[in-house]
Amino acid sequence: MSKNEWGNNNFLGVTAKIYKPHSVICRQEDDNSEIFIVKSGWGILYQALPDGERQIIDTPLKGDVVGFRGLDGPRLASLASITELAVYEIS
Repeated sequence: MSKNEWGNNNFLGVTAKIYKPHSVICRQEDDNSEIFIVKSGWGILYQALPDGERQIIDTPLKGDVVGFRGLDGPRLASLASITELAVYEIS
């Protein structure tokens, strides 16, 4: 896509949602089916550990698709914003 098309706030018929810093966009073990395409900002993809800590497994960048899950299972990781994060939420 061109820079102008990517900057458009209506991508694939979906308007980007903007999350404040330190917001959780989706949680590990959720059973919903949305995927997210990062439009702008910084986020982290992490797994919660049994001792209450978290392990960061990725820092998705502009254009990255996140939120895939197993066919018959829940999400394997959580997505949270570090800065203001704009994502396209696609069912």
